[in-house]
Amino acid sequence: MSDSAEHHQILISTDGHCGADLGDYKPYLESKYHEEFDAWVGTFHDAWADDIDQDRPANHRVGVASANAPLNWDANLRLEHLDDQGIAAEVLFTNTAPPFYPSGVLTSPGPRSRSEYELRFAGLRVFMDLAALLEPTAL
Repeated sequence: MSDSAEHHQILISTDGHCGADLGDYKPYLESKYHEEFDAWVGTFHDAWADDIDQDRPANHRVGVASANAPLNWDANLRLEHLDDQGIAAEVLFTNTAPPFYPSGVLTSPGPRSRSEYELRFAGLRVFMDLAALLEPTAL
């Protein structure tokens, strides 16, 4: 084989993260949860995502601070970003807060009442359903 032979490789990212912008979950929730969702989204604050690594643009933050990055929910922007990096495919894990989780989602206690359990379960259902819809090229 000569030194000038081309070598082709396929690059697949296996630690991508995604999720929806908080307000985008509402249409997917059962309508009986909409009023409580509006109250929750108006008060939710995740210090991990909102206060860390704020000196960088949202799409260039690392770790938990990247949860507020539009790359999490904007599929076209995400695909453009992947193409620019030469990435052919990716495995995605959700990293935004599910609806109805307490602020500080990484350290939240378990539900303390039946109604809180019901809300969180409804939030998790829509969270997982919507995550599956975020990437138009997902298998």
